[in-house]
Amino acid sequence: MCIFCKKQNSNRHKLIVVPNEAKTQTFIDKSIFISTNSRCCSDHLVGKYFKQEALKALKHTSPSTFFNRTDVNDLLDRTRSMLKDVGKLNFDVQISMSDDDFVNLTGLTKQQFDVVATHVTDLRNSEVRSIRTFLAILLVKLRTGLSNTILGTLFSLKSYNIRRSVHSARESLIKNFVPSFLGFNHMSYSVVAQSHTTPTAKTLFTGNNEDTAVLILDGTYIYIQKSSYHKFQKKTYSMHKNRPLVKLMIIVGSDGYILSVLGPYYANAHNNDASITKHLFKTNAEDIKQWIKDDDVLVVDRGFRDAQAFLESLNLKVGMPCFIKRDKNNTLPRRQTLLDL
Repeated sequence: MCIFCKKQNSNRHKLIVVPNEAKTQTFIDKSIFISTNSRCCSDHLVGKYFKQEALKALKHTSPSTFFNRTDVNDLLDRTRSMLKDVGKLNFDVQISMSDDDFVNLTGLTKQQFDVVATHVTDLRNSEVRSIRTFLAILLVKLRTGLSNTILGTLFSLKSYNIRRSVHSARESLIKNFVPSFLGFNHMSYSVVAQSHTTPTAKTLFTGNNEDTAVLILDGTYIYIQKSSYHKFQKKTYSMHKNRPLVKLMIIVGSDGYILSVLGPYYANAHNNDASITKHLFKTNAEDIKQWIKDDDVLVVDRGFRDAQAFLESLNLKVGMPCFIKRDKNNTLPRRQTLLDL
């Protein structure tokens, strides 16, 4: 019987023996001793440790218990081993780090980190690092920008282990996590049109048509290190920002929901917002032509003005702020339409 939900073991619902790491976690965090033959559902575990919500729901079932010599030795050995790892970053032992520590290092809470970890299905635990450590190394790298040498000190790993971990975790997330939460294929057109189009956008752009999507496009960028390869260095150097970067095109719903992020593109003058937009539709990136429909509205800024005619030729409507015309006295009129459809 599961120690949490009390479900019985059956052919359809297999229970597993509680891992020793989870037993030690429970003893330190809740002062509860779990006997040797105790079982639980696999849904209550993340790797070899209990989920936080499962741990919080665990209650004492008996005021006392009997220990034999083996139980006492094993418990002391596991506790001693766990305490040795407290001085380093250990994302397997959640009690060694607070929720604020998770947010500061990875940008995710413990619960969010657990959810992402369940999607990294093609990674395997090794003697050097666990699946959660793979993921943590990548997220800390992205969050802090620390070098591999410093990360190796924090995680008690060699630099080449850090390098391999970053590569493996990134490939796994791109394969298993990103397609489920980003891109035109992760959400149907009807859901975006009905659930991620605000009433204000429907009133302004679609005439309250429930079956028309309103998308907002805008370019952004990510700073990168200066490359030692001269040709790549020239293409990624931005004269506007005076530093190396790569450009991305963000496509969101009118409520701010990020539908897709396309790119990266070089930072040179050939890749402005208009040219990137033309490239997306000409190459049919992520099957955007099949996803988007006639008379859909694309809200953009003046940086897309060179692509306006191209988009309208695809039977799309373009919402773009127009220039405010001045009168003969060089004064602005009191009322002026800001969006030209």
